Amino acid sequence: MKLIIQIPCFDEAENLPATLAALPRAVDGFDVVEYLVVDDGSNDDTVAVARLHGAHHIVRHSSNRGLAATYMTGIAACLALGADVIVNTDGDNQYVGNDIPAVVAPVREGRVDFAMGVRPLRDRRYFPLWKSVLTRIGTRLARMLSGLPVQDAPSGLRAYTAAAARGLRVTGRFSYTMETLVLAGSRGWRLASVPIRVNPVVRRSRLMASVPQYIRKSVFALLRGVALHRPLLMMGLIGVAAIAVATAAPLALRLAGFAITPAATISASIVCAIGGAWMWRIRHRARIHEYVANIAPASLDAVVGSDPHGGDDVAGIAGDQEKPLSDVRPVSGVGMPHAMAAGEHIADG
Repeated sequence: MKLIIQIPCFDEAENLPATLAALPRAVDGFDVVEYLVVDDGSNDDTVAVARLHGAHHIVRHSSNRGLAATYMTGIAACLALGADVIVNTDGDNQYVGNDIPAVVAPVREGRVDFAMGVRPLRDRRYFPLWKSVLTRIGTRLARMLSGLPVQDAPSGLRAYTAAAARGLRVTGRFSYTMETLVLAGSRGWRLASVPIRVNPVVRRSRLMASVPQYIRKSVFALLRGVALHRPLLMMGLIGVAAIAVATAAPLALRLAGFAITPAATISASIVCAIGGAWMWRIRHRARIHEYVANIAPASLDAVVGSDPHGGDDVAGIAGDQEKPLSDVRPVSGVGMPHAMAAGEHIADG
């Protein structure tokens, strides 16, 4: 069996050496353990550092496309490289590499479809009170909307079976953590939560310019996931909101000159919810496996890195999650049994 550990990166040249050095070289139950670095158009030497410090595969976006797109580029590349299990970790060395075997174990044993690391959220050395409270509130909301017993919703240390990974998709740019949970819940995937450790913080989060912005984007990602993957639940949420508005503000509607009854408001909201939810489903119905199945060897267009253990082995192709993955033109790598691409074709110069 093959395990591939993917690391989405943006300007992580300073922290990547420690991240790669901490990763396990061997994991029980796997014949092969490989590392794949996905560079999101970094402005520093992330690619060179990744090559120098032991990354087996490197994929590079020509421009910065956001964490969600980078994550999905890595998933597609890992599947194309024949991974049986995929682990995602962060490039800033937040997670302890030695905890990866524990997170992988329930997935490898076939007991679950994916597993998540649960950070020590109550440890004030790593999580100040405001961050711990926000994370726990967001986790409770994710638990309600996904139907999964998730314990640390924003955690990025995750392991997937290849079968589950083929069903992943993310439509937003901000992050993958919340939307993928709603998707997993809608498909009835089995989840394991594994306690993990974290390393001291070495830099400020690049996902969060401010706390209000982070809250707003996270909530929107959750609601987008519900609209796409659980349309009936979204219909119910909008219906409840419509009932609240129609009940609390009938006088305001009349004063504004609208001859709208609460029943009419609720009916219109339900119709819009159904139509909107199913439009999302139709627009984003592409699946990773539909894309990967069509990848075939072709000419090499761009080589970004080399496998330090065996020669040229990595093609760098730009990824773009704004388009369904089944609509893109695949491009191949060299020295691999499968081509590797993850978006519209933009070769690095």
